[in-house]
Amino acid sequence: AGSERAADGTLKDGSEGCGGMTVGEQLKKEPFRQIIDFRPVYGMFVLHTSLFEIYFRLWVVHEADVATHNRLPIHGVFDIFRMTEEKMTENLDIDTRQAECRPEDRKVIEQLIRKHGGGSLNVGYDRLDIAIRTFR
Repeated sequence: AGSERAADGTLKDGSEGCGGMTVGEQLKKEPFRQIIDFRPVYGMFVLHTSLFEIYFRLWVVHEADVATHNRLPIHGVFDIFRMTEEKMTENLDIDTRQAECRPEDRKVIEQLIRKHGGGSLNVGYDRLDIAIRTFR
């Protein structure tokens, strides 16, 4: 029988499972930067849904940070039949500071946001809020 996993991928007993990298180990490998270094021809596409605000997840904010920092074009994509005008207006009210993740992930991701913000975490988050509003 398999072990149950929490939403963050760890086992319910708190262990990471066997053989896989921890999230911290994955972050150190800079997976998003590695992909962006390939300079995808069409840029990066972000699928927005009417069910969940994707920028509530700091990992998604991190992806936008890396793409923005590397001047990779970002395109917002959504279902025109499900997205209402009211929801579109709500989606422009973004505050990436409120995004959530595990505390140990936040520390590493915020170091990168601070670095890309010229040494200021507030400038880094403000830059991301503006960038996300622009491509939405």
